[in-house]
Amino acid sequence: MTKMQKYRKKVINYFYDHPRQSFVATYLLSFLVAAVSAAIYSLGFTAFTTAADPANNIITGGLSGLCQVIIQIIRLFGVKDISFYTLQSILYFVLNVPLFLFAFFKISKKFAFGTLVNVGLSSLFIQLFSGLEFIQAIATNPFVQNSFLARALFAGIMVGISSSLCFIFDISCGGGDVISYYLSMRKSTGAGKYSIMINVTIVTLYFIFYVLGNSGDFVNIIVIILFSIIYQFVGGFVVDHINLRNAKIRVEIITTNFDMSDVLLAIFPHSATLSKVEGAYSHNNRLNIMMIVSSNEVKKVIRVAKSVDKHSFIITYRINQVYGNFFVRPVE
Repeated sequence: MTKMQKYRKKVINYFYDHPRQSFVATYLLSFLVAAVSAAIYSLGFTAFTTAADPANNIITGGLSGLCQVIIQIIRLFGVKDISFYTLQSILYFVLNVPLFLFAFFKISKKFAFGTLVNVGLSSLFIQLFSGLEFIQAIATNPFVQNSFLARALFAGIMVGISSSLCFIFDISCGGGDVISYYLSMRKSTGAGKYSIMINVTIVTLYFIFYVLGNSGDFVNIIVIILFSIIYQFVGGFVVDHINLRNAKIRVEIITTNFDMSDVLLAIFPHSATLSKVEGAYSHNNRLNIMMIVSSNEVKKVIRVAKSVDKHSFIITYRINQVYGNFFVRPVE
């Protein structure tokens, strides 16, 4: 055992024996993660998503995209003296309140706490970042302003990282992420595809109200939608490749130790399928153990298997979805 592993075990044991300190540390970590995620999201929003001309803003999707839709409706009624950033910040926070209550009662209290912190700080950071010269220098850079593709890629990457960071620590960025996370838990699959489905609906609504308010600018909105779709897919791709909480891996272990399955079942909350096999070359009897585990459990499964039988033969496969009973660690 390395020094780092010993230190990690010592910390885990300490918090196990001190539940109050563990509770405080857990919520403090959620706060810090939410703050970092909010900063990343706000940076991407102010530097890349929005443009010097609001008519060229990328349609973000999710709740921030719904805010953009509402702002378009407000503009239809002639209200143009309130800045885009102010409206975006206020609406983003207000519309998250019912989703916060949903997260509190349907997912977990810690999830709801982290989500509320993230949403509140995102609203604050968007206001602060919009006034920073450094951020505005990036946003008004000719390369950024004149390249929808660059803005869509960078904004998509940053929002994907922001959402993934939250999902890894069992919180969210609010808005559509709450719904995506809930559905991914219920369906035991990735959250990215649900984000894309929600965002396509938001983009469609934005298109409708933009055309109503800017009937002579049809070509421009088509261009914006095309690059907004790129933004949505980049963000969803990043989420599904960083947040692997619901990713499932099929592990097959071929071993001569017929007691290995008992060891694995004692350590992991998953059952296994056993079959007796025979080596084609040696004709010796072997045990084939097939397990489905979460992606973050794979390394531990391999480590345990090798500790029981260092000559065991192990194969892993990425699978799309499991239909049936599969234990996923509940959100605290």
